[in-house]
Amino acid sequence: MLRLVSPRMHASPQTLYTINVLRLFELFREYSDEMQELLPVRWFDLPEETLTEVYLYDCFLKFLLVNYIIEKGAKKGQVLSGEVASNYLNQLLHMGKRRW
Repeated sequence: MLRLVSPRMHASPQTLYTINVLRLFELFREYSDEMQELLPVRWFDLPEETLTEVYLYDCFLKFLLVNYIIEKGAKKGQVLSGEVASNYLNQLLHMGKRRW
């Protein structure tokens, strides 16, 4: 599992949210052979031409809505709501925008 900040109590809510989005992106990246080929390295090592592909974000959103199952908490075993998945996608888009 991806851990970028430890202990978590020292991180801001925005930092924790970003960490969670990156964790979900890693799960997405490792989910299929196609994504492993398209995304051979982690988020921060991906080139601009990859991060500006609409197809990447379309697949990420589909992964969040269809394939990702919540791992813990009150909604364990459920899929994400459209609103939450959309928020995660928007965060990832903003992260890409800030990089370039």
